[in-house]
Amino acid sequence: IGPVMFSAMDWAAEATYCRSASPLTAEGVPTAMRDTDVAKMLKEAERPEDTPNIKVEFEKGDVVKIRDGAFENFEGTVDSIDSERGVVQVIVTIFGRSTPLDIEYWQIEKI
Repeated sequence: IGPVMFSAMDWAAEATYCRSASPLTAEGVPTAMRDTDVAKMLKEAERPEDTPNIKVEFEKGDVVKIRDGAFENFEGTVDSIDSERGVVQVIVTIFGRSTPLDIEYWQIEKI
């Protein structure tokens, strides 16, 4: 496939679209927003973020098996739980050394 050729008409259409999609007028002066749009934006900004409440079924000391990811089928012990992020720190043994891994709660299961 060779280079794409645009006609003068294509360029004119593109320039018209860019101007119409821009909040600036042809002279480069910003256009005023409608009061309803301003109110909507402010309402969205003031609304508290909805954070999902994740229920993690594990406790420190539980023996778990990793069922997904790079360490699939490894077994380890729960060291800490960050329920806000949904992450569980699991201590696994890799090459004879204890190694902490941060794993999402859905990637592990109790044994």
